[in-house]
Parts: sequence; C-alpha cells; structure tokens
Amino acid sequence: MAEKRKRVDLPLAQKVELLKALESPVVSQATVAKKFAVSTSQVSRLVKGKVEILQQFENNGNPNRKRQRAGKNEEVGNALFLWFRQKLGQGARISGPTLKQKAADLAAAEGTDFMPSDGWLSRWKARHNVVFKKEEGERQDADWLAALDWKRKILPQILDSYSPNDIFNADESGLFFRDFPEKGHCLKGEELAGSKKAKERVTAVLCANMSGSEKRPLLIIANSKQPRCFPKDLNRLPVDYASSKKAWMTGQLFQQWLQKWDTSLRTRNRHICLLVDSCSAHPSDIRLTNINLKLLPSNTTSVMQPMGVGVIKNWKAHYKSRLNRRIITALDADPEKKEKDVSKSITLLDVLYLAKESWNAVSSQTILKCFRKSGFCKDEAADVSDGDDSLAGVPVPENMTAEEFEEFVDMDKDVKTAADHTDTELLEAVSDSKRIKVEMAEEDSDSDDSSAPPPLTLAQKLQMVTHLRQYVQESGMQAALPFLRMVEDKVQSEAAQSQKPCTIDSYFK
Repeated sequence: MAEKRKRVDLPLAQKVELLKALESPVVSQATVAKKFAVSTSQVSRLVKGKVEILQQFENNGNPNRKRQRAGKNEEVGNALFLWFRQKLGQGARISGPTLKQKAADLAAAEGTDFMPSDGWLSRWKARHNVVFKKEEGERQDADWLAALDWKRKILPQILDSYSPNDIFNADESGLFFRDFPEKGHCLKGEELAGSKKAKERVTAVLCANMSGSEKRPLLIIANSKQPRCFPKDLNRLPVDYASSKKAWMTGQLFQQWLQKWDTSLRTRNRHICLLVDSCSAHPSDIRLTNINLKLLPSNTTSVMQPMGVGVIKNWKAHYKSRLNRRIITALDADPEKKEKDVSKSITLLDVLYLAKESWNAVSSQTILKCFRKSGFCKDEAADVSDGDDSLAGVPVPENMTAEEFEEFVDMDKDVKTAADHTDTELLEAVSDSKRIKVEMAEEDSDSDDSSAPPPLTLAQKLQMVTHLRQYVQESGMQAALPFLRMVEDKVQSEAAQSQKPCTIDSYFK
C-alpha cells in the first residue's frame, strides 16, 4: 500500500510565486506542481483563489504565513488593521499601547468586554505583517524612503507587466466651484469691497493612463442627489455624477465606480493596473476581474501620484480661468451686478460642463510629463524637467498676475475629500453587508440645491432661441447653424406638445 502523501503548505510569498509562474503560456499546472513539490489539486485550488491571494500579498500580508487563521476577536482585529492603515495614511506614528487601547475601544463599541494582551498584539502584528520601526529622517510630508523603496521593488514589475496605455492613476480633489479671487487692487485708503466667500464644494475624481492617450470620464461628487437644475435622466449629464452627505468620496462610491469600469473592461477583454493612494475611502478588498488595484505607500501623494504632481492643478487652473472669465464677462455686461450675484447664479449643472471642458483642455503631454516626473519610466536617464509646468497651456486671466492666479488655483488644494471612520464604522467596514448598509445611508441624503434658479419656462426658451438666432446670424457663424437648428427643433417640439387639442366650444369662446 502506497504511503499517503503529506500535504505541503506554501507560505504566502511562494503562493504568489507559483501563480506568477503559471502566467507563462507554455507552463502547465503539472510542471508547476512538480517544481513546488505540491499536488496538482493544490495548484488548482490556488488558481481558484488567485484574486484573494494576490490581494492579501499586495495589502502587506505576512509573506511567511502559510494558512489564514482567524484570531481571537477577529472582527476587532480586522477593524484595528483598517484604523491602523488609515492613521498611517495620515502620517501618524502608532505605538503598541496605542494599538491595544484602540482594540479595547473597538471591542467596547461592539459591546464586548475585551482587554488585549501582549500575546494577542504580537499575533495580530504577525498576521498583518506589522513591524515596529524607528522613523528615519524628519520628512513626514512626503515619505521619500517609502517612495524610493516602492519605485525600486514594485514599479518595475508593473512597467514590465502592462503597457503605458494600461497603467492608470486616479486621485480625488476638492473644488470650491464658485470661488473668486480674494485679493485685488483698490484705491489707497479704501477697503476692497467684499462678500461672503462661496465655499460650496464638490469632490472630483480624475483618472488617466500613463501614455496620456486616455482620460477617464470625470466623476463629480456633490451633496445633492437630484439638484433641480439637473435633467431627470442623469445619464444625460456631461460627466459621471454621485452624491454623498458631505460631498466626500466613500468606500461604497469608490467600489461602484470601480466595478462599473471593471464590467466595461471585461466586455472588451482588457486588463489594466490602477494606482490609487491608501486612504479610508479606498477599500482594497473589492472583487475585480480586469482591474489590478494597487495602493501606493502612505503619505507619498505629492511625490508619487501623477495626478497629485500636476494633473489636478492643471485641470483646476483651466476650470478657474474659465470661471473667472465667465464672472468678469457678466460683470462687464451689466454694471449693476455684483460679483456675489453672478457667482451665486452658477448652477451645479454649469459646474459639470465647466469641469468637463477643463478636463478636455488638459493635454496628453501634460499627463505624460506628470507620470514621468513621478518616476513612471523605464529609462532612468530620461530627461524629466524639475520645473513646475502644472499651469502649462492655461491662459492667465487679464485681471490677475501669474502669481495671483496660481494662488487662486491653490485655494482649495487641501480640502478634505474623504472622512475618517468612527469605531462603529470600522467594525461595520469589515463586513460587506454592514458596510453597504452604512454608506448607502449616506447616499440617501437628498439636499436640495437651493441656489439653483427655477427651470426655464417655455416663453423664456422661445425668447432665448430668438436671441441666439439673431446673434449667430449677425456674427456670420455658419458653423453654429446646425446646433442652432437642433435647439430650435427641441424647443418647438416642446411647444407643440404643450398645446392642448382645440375643441369647437373652446374655439368659439
């Protein structure tokens, strides 16, 4: 009778190595099984669990761990790790006693009486590959050591595995969409006429590939679910739109955005790599088939993210240049108007169109340069300018100097785009069903856009078309005639539908 073969448990790092070996089209599962001294059935099981294994490895899982064992108070441990990563992303330094106290707080929030021991903390650190290190250097604003280590170890693998067309970076940025410059010239001895600053904000998600050949549609997040100025069909909006309680990115919105894109990629059998920063709004456990989600090292956005290095600033510069021109033009046309009145008349729908026009204006060359400036190039000797060309191609408004305009563009660069989780949310975040419940509740917020003007009446639309036709004809704008005809047809169709059938009685009346 043959001796029963003993099962071999591979460490996490070897499992990843085995799965990468199977990516070669000329290598069979039997060959790989023999190389790693495991059974073919074990190889088959690893292949089925490939997504989970790679996610564990990418999320800083212990490479020497053989089996995933649940520790005591598993939910508390997982919630603690989520909080730990959140604090690392903020540049915090966490001690052992702090971790134990936070675990106790999380257990209390769950209604459990639990006081973690040193042994529990040691096992938790081993499971999540957490180590204690002394901080080297004083640069916390941008962790250069982590950036260099990532560029040396991880980035070459990405550049070898994907073409520049399939390597994407995405990042969020807050935008005060009605902002106007706070500074200006006035007569000596007089005060500059001012108004309450318009701090209405949205969060924009910008995403583009390394070659600059593809810019993903903008995602704009506001706090109103269905503003009055919006069409009833949100698919007719010029950009993707979502809402949350404070106009912040949430884990649920991020998941929906990714899964929609993943589905589109799957229909085309296209695989891409997406790089995002590590924060509470970017859960790493999302099930994806065609997007390889990579989290960048914490606290390195300003030196590693192409969007953060200059793409977002270029987009904002285009937006604020257009916004400024629109406000100045309206003030010149009507001397009785005040800046605050013009600014307040800008609707959220106006903002979406301005945001899209500005995103279209960001050149592929600007995106390419920002990727190269972030180190995304195989040729280390490549000529990458150290200068700041984030305002390249943006017309500086006539009412500002270049320095004043740059200060205007940077007014909202530090606006918060995601929330820190509470203890309760951390515990709920470790369960998919609970996480969806919590964050969907945020989306139910349906605050009205009270500043939006009422919808145009039919009479106003007809008058608008008349004025537009007169202007186009007087200006000799032949190229605009097809668009004018389309608008006229639309308004006339609405007018025809609004007419009630005429009866004999109503005719004689």
